[in-house]
Amino acid sequence: MISQSKRALYPCGAVFLGLLMVAGVGCGSADPMDEKSVEALAVYNAVMDADRAYEQYGIQIATQSTAPETGAILIEKSGAKGYETFSAALRGLADRPIPEAMDALQAAFANRRGGAKQVAALALAYLDDPAAIEWLKGIAEAETTSTNAEILAFLGNHGEKDLVESLLYRRLESDDESVRDETFLILGQIRQPWAVEILKKGLAVELGARRKHAIIAMGEAGDPTLAEYVQRFVNTQGLVLNAIESLGKLGNTEMIPRLQKLAAHEDELVQVVSAAALLKLGDSATAGPVLDRLATADKELVRVTLANQLHEVHDEVSRSVLVKLAGDATSSVVRPALLGLEHNGDPSLEAMVVEKLAGTDPDVIMAALDCLGNWGSLAAVDSVEPLLAHDNPYVQLCAANAILEIGGRKGPAE
Repeated sequence: MISQSKRALYPCGAVFLGLLMVAGVGCGSADPMDEKSVEALAVYNAVMDADRAYEQYGIQIATQSTAPETGAILIEKSGAKGYETFSAALRGLADRPIPEAMDALQAAFANRRGGAKQVAALALAYLDDPAAIEWLKGIAEAETTSTNAEILAFLGNHGEKDLVESLLYRRLESDDESVRDETFLILGQIRQPWAVEILKKGLAVELGARRKHAIIAMGEAGDPTLAEYVQRFVNTQGLVLNAIESLGKLGNTEMIPRLQKLAAHEDELVQVVSAAALLKLGDSATAGPVLDRLATADKELVRVTLANQLHEVHDEVSRSVLVKLAGDATSSVVRPALLGLEHNGDPSLEAMVVEKLAGTDPDVIMAALDCLGNWGSLAAVDSVEPLLAHDNPYVQLCAANAILEIGGRKGPAE
């Protein structure tokens, strides 16, 4: 934990003044919310400076944060000496098409070597930098199975079929199972017809439970025609849940009758995944009652699985079930339920979420803070602010980010 005395030194201290100015937050502001943001940013930086693990977590939060101030944090950390630190920061800057981020990425691309240079080039490529894209093509041409998976996925989605296709076929012929597994992951990210054909061939080559990675990749690929291949494994031991989940992602409504039968399966886990798949395919009439019933299932694993399955569904049915799960007596259920509400909630749920801040489980508190950061009102800041002094540094980081995100959303009327 960062002490109160140490925190008091930071808001207008020289160490952070430049960073605060880049973020657009001034010292001595008459706006109370601006003052809270200054304090939150100071705590954020002080916690990150206290320990390498906290620094890594702070960067992870910053890469997903909507707060303008976190962009400045990523820019600063992109110049760090430690590989894990600066590479994570560079990845985060790929989503920040602002001049300062471009400058930091260009500097890293010019001055870093090896894997660090690849990370910078990939981030620039996502921002449509032609020099970085050409450099990545050269890396792919020179390598075989050791080429960075994300690079191949990027190039495959940006017109480099001939180059990437040959590399992926070679990877699927590898005797190393981990290489083949990673190849399926890449194929799932390349949403191109030619990649779908490779997936089909790869599925045929693997045997038994080894087909798991191909089935998961097919769901990620999102091509409805793949449902015909995936549905063959909904009764295969070791592949049932993966196959059903992929069917829900493929958008093929012809699979609804089969999933309806599976939603009545004797195994509650099969019911959970099948009903969630039906919800994704638009059959809320069948899915709703099943999901609502399973939200109070006796087995904790069933309730946890249900909460996780609803993370990608943003509708009234899923929200209602997640709210019900958020009231569960078990923290392992409450946390994924809150994470589901992070992108499927609104201020009408604020009172319920704020109550979670008074709990004792740090994971639940951090999930609640993520919700408030995403859609909480200015009124929620008063409940979040005390957590800047929490005895868990990870909670401090999440609290600081929540305040910064809420402050970044305040409008003129507020």
